[in-house]
Amino acid sequence: MTATLIPPYISAGEFDKFINHLRKRKPDPLTLKILQEIGVSKSNSYTLFGSLVRMGIYSEDGALLQRDDVIGLSAKDESIRRETFQRILKRTYGDLMNEIPIEEATVEKVRYYFEVNGASAAPALKGARLFIWIANQAGYKTAEVEYVPYNLEQEKTQKPKEAKRKKNTSRSTNNEYHVDISAFAPKTADDYEERLLNILLDKISSSDGMPPAEILQQVRELIDSRKEKSKSHQASKTPEPLSRKENGDA
Repeated sequence: MTATLIPPYISAGEFDKFINHLRKRKPDPLTLKILQEIGVSKSNSYTLFGSLVRMGIYSEDGALLQRDDVIGLSAKDESIRRETFQRILKRTYGDLMNEIPIEEATVEKVRYYFEVNGASAAPALKGARLFIWIANQAGYKTAEVEYVPYNLEQEKTQKPKEAKRKKNTSRSTNNEYHVDISAFAPKTADDYEERLLNILLDKISSSDGMPPAEILQQVRELIDSRKEKSKSHQASKTPEPLSRKENGDA
């Protein structure tokens, strides 16, 4: 019977949170509370703690076993960090690298290896992604081409991209209600307002979803303007009451 394998399978992003914390403090012992204080969720703190134990950095009771690792991971010198990742990689994944040469490793091959050796599907996939990321941090080139390992720059560029995407979406929605005034030549301002209002109302009724707030505001203003002008027009047509003299009163 195949023994159950549980590889380190925390996401690279959460592992990176731990590395950043090491630059301020190198916990010994390590506790779940400490991990949660640095921004790791309660569920992920268990997974991260277990992954650090399986990497041999900490013991199951949280005692620090590899001081060189926590110092090396927090080092500013890139070569020191790379050597530390190499050390963790060889200590943690020695059997895996004997089966799969690192230059041939892909997420799918590593996932398959973990599952064949008893890992369940989700930890196997997450563990494979973590392995590829650590290998890249260690300076090795793998055969993986589809999975993009976690990159600190991704979070920095993601928000501007999302903002740009939202801006483009908003612009597209507004274009849906754009009216080309050159398509008609109103004779008066009243005629222009009336025709513009009718066009916007037609577009709103024929379009899916809620129109943008600025379009609704424009429609309200046009309706209010038409109402005010209608009242003024009616008032101008109403004859003023005749004076008592004009009515023949003495």
